[in-house]
Amino acid sequence: MTANILREICCYIFSFVGGIAISIYFLTALWCSLSYSMNSRFPVCMFLLLGFVRVAVVMCAFMLFSSGDWVRLLVCAAGFAVGRRFGMLFRFNGKAKCLQIAKQVKESIHASDTR
Repeated sequence: MTANILREICCYIFSFVGGIAISIYFLTALWCSLSYSMNSRFPVCMFLLLGFVRVAVVMCAFMLFSSGDWVRLLVCAAGFAVGRRFGMLFRFNGKAKCLQIAKQVKESIHASDTR
């Protein structure tokens, strides 16, 4: 009885840490796709393509870490939310950096429209 409870707790911890790992991947891939798309000839197409790939990898990882159990999926999603919150705080340094990225994307789209 105690071994089953301990095993379930370990599975929940594994799912939570997995959610944090997924969020680290998601934010890193987002950062890389923004940087890569800016230097691309077709930035909108590259951003959309890389966005679909990023979402597909994240969805597969959620299914892997949850093992088909909805409680583990919720725990994994909570880990993703926690990791994303801390990642946004440390990676983008608040709104100023996000606004700068949005401005660069807008300029890149405008520059590709004038070609």
